[in-house]
Amino acid sequence: MPLADGAAKEGLKTVQTFKKSKYGKLLEETARSPAQPVKAPEVELDSLIDRIEQRQKSAADTTVNSSSLENLRNLLLQELIPAFMELSEKYSCRGISMRMDPSGFLQGDRGWDFEFAYNGYKSCLQGTVTSDMVAFEETRYAPNLGGELVSGPVLRVRTLNSSSFRDFVCERLALLLKTAVRRA
Repeated sequence: MPLADGAAKEGLKTVQTFKKSKYGKLLEETARSPAQPVKAPEVELDSLIDRIEQRQKSAADTTVNSSSLENLRNLLLQELIPAFMELSEKYSCRGISMRMDPSGFLQGDRGWDFEFAYNGYKSCLQGTVTSDMVAFEETRYAPNLGGELVSGPVLRVRTLNSSSFRDFVCERLALLLKTAVRRA
């Protein structure tokens, strides 16, 4: 049985080497450390109160965002819709079709859509309103071609007024007309 004694000595040597390693020492210390103390009811109560206060603060932030959305709705009704109507009347006699549909946003949703068309070319903007911007995805159509979906423009709510809105609409119309002239 000398082979068994040799294997036993090798096994003992491996165990001793393992105990000297950093990992082995860490395991020994962990085994000797006392169990984690149970949280006292007062600590648990403090933690619960902190979480409730954080939720209330988040709800207050949402209220602030809601008021900025309400301000945007008022701006839309008082200034932006009349500005869009002026532009629509001005350019409709030149063959440009314009449509704006903010009804979803005005009813509490977050959608705001535009459609511009000229001589068989069309640009559809589907917007999503957030507290600080309106982000659009754009689908461009050309005669005899399907729609091409691209990342669209952004309207910054903070700087939005009648003048910047008119600029936005005119930029979209200019892009549509350039595309139509280029492909004609």
